[in-house]
Amino acid sequence: MRYLSLMILLMLAAGCGRVTQIDAPNRRIMQGLQTAVSSKKLEWLEASVKLMEEQRTKGEMSDKEYAAFKSIVDKARLGKWDAAQKEAFALTEGQKPTDEDLEQIKPGAKRR
Repeated sequence: MRYLSLMILLMLAAGCGRVTQIDAPNRRIMQGLQTAVSSKKLEWLEASVKLMEEQRTKGEMSDKEYAAFKSIVDKARLGKWDAAQKEAFALTEGQKPTDEDLEQIKPGAKRR
């Protein structure tokens, strides 16, 4: 029983702290959210929400991406700008480079 409890605890801990990875086309939305909450500009926040909804409608945003963004938006809409900013920065800083990102930084690589 103790072994089973330890295994469950380890599995839960392994999943904790992981940041949702945002696909390249949606990273501009992430940056927009970060700017909006850092500036505490509701109109900029709503512009990011519009882009979120467009991407989601087109099927180009995963449920996980949407949930990560929505959590930031919900905090900001409640006036919890500092919490929203902290979450936005954590999301941004938690991104790992994609294979495409790594190709772009190789010497002689064509730039987008």
